[in-house]
Amino acid sequence: MPAPDRTARSLVTDVVGLYIRPLDGWIAVADLLTLLEPLGVEHAAARTAISRMVKDGLLTRTVRGGQSGYALSSRALPSMERADRRILGYVRAARGDRWLLASYSIPESERRLRDRLRRTLVREGFGTSTRGVWILPLHHRDDAMATLEEEGFGGMIDFFEADPLTDDADLVARAWDLPRLARGAARLAATVDALIARWPDDRTDDRAAFVDYTSVVDLWRPLAFHDPGLPGVYLGHRHPIEDSFATARHRLEKAAHRHVGSVTGVEFTGSK
Repeated sequence: MPAPDRTARSLVTDVVGLYIRPLDGWIAVADLLTLLEPLGVEHAAARTAISRMVKDGLLTRTVRGGQSGYALSSRALPSMERADRRILGYVRAARGDRWLLASYSIPESERRLRDRLRRTLVREGFGTSTRGVWILPLHHRDDAMATLEEEGFGGMIDFFEADPLTDDADLVARAWDLPRLARGAARLAATVDALIARWPDDRTDDRAAFVDYTSVVDLWRPLAFHDPGLPGVYLGHRHPIEDSFATARHRLEKAAHRHVGSVTGVEFTGSK
């Protein structure tokens, strides 16, 4: 199940994040292109996406054993570890849990900086119902603050921890577009459940498992950030998407790892 609606950069990020770290943080160019090909990423698009990641300081070009390849930079590791916790270790808050509040004041004369900060907050899953005040489930505190510090905003934001003194349902409804999140989760759950149905326990196809698992992660990743684990009661979840993802991971991850090991010739021990 390649993910044609996703970009080459997104799929390269998935492959790098899911599989290269356990390979001692390095992969040969030829092996990376081989892994990307069944995902629908042509070599030219892959090379362009990889070059951009090198330019952004996430990958470095290195040679090992006479082979050209790419290594993860020290800058990339913390952000990928945070992404792991959000995507693979997804946690949903309970009703009445505490919130992280972020407040800032940036003058109109620095509109570009303010807009960049807002984009970063949205990307991290913050919601807002009051100008200049953003909220996020408290269990994301450390990762969210680390990301904002890494992006250069650490000294511009005041953070607070808050307890809801009244029912926070109205606050959540104002801060996030709950109907949109619920629709997205329902569509994705249906897609993932249909995929899982094609994988009976006796099916063995490591290459296909790699394609399906990587594609599922690629589809799940944006929603895991857009919905930062809001209490399910506010979303009307009948079948939480995180349950569907967990089932797909249980069924496909080990076979996907075996495929990566067969391509790279390195024993794959799983995510670090």
